[in-house]
Amino acid sequence: MKIWIREIEILMFLGVYEYEKLKKTKVVIDLEIHTKNENLNHSNDLSGLVNYDDIINKINSKFQNSSYELIEDLIVSIKNEIQNSLIKSLLVRVCKFGTHGNVFNVCVEKEFNDFH
Repeated sequence: MKIWIREIEILMFLGVYEYEKLKKTKVVIDLEIHTKNENLNHSNDLSGLVNYDDIINKINSKFQNSSYELIEDLIVSIKNEIQNSLIKSLLVRVCKFGTHGNVFNVCVEKEFNDFH
């Protein structure tokens, strides 16, 4: 089963340059989660499912107003924060807005297949 979580918007400090460290940047996070559970759960028991609400809350509480120099480091931290034994693989895309005057955003994505 796949779960897509799109456009989690947070404000944070992201960049290596001094001007990037002084002003919060809008960052948008997209997740594509492949779960180990292929069966649909027809009950209200969430224990055997990947809970997207928990994932969104973890990302909001951990990364809102945080500080990273590299998008790549942020991506690894997101993976570590939401790691779960029910996740088979994960694709994380992070887009940073307002980097240059004539560029809408810059995005980096990484796929992780090393969940156990």
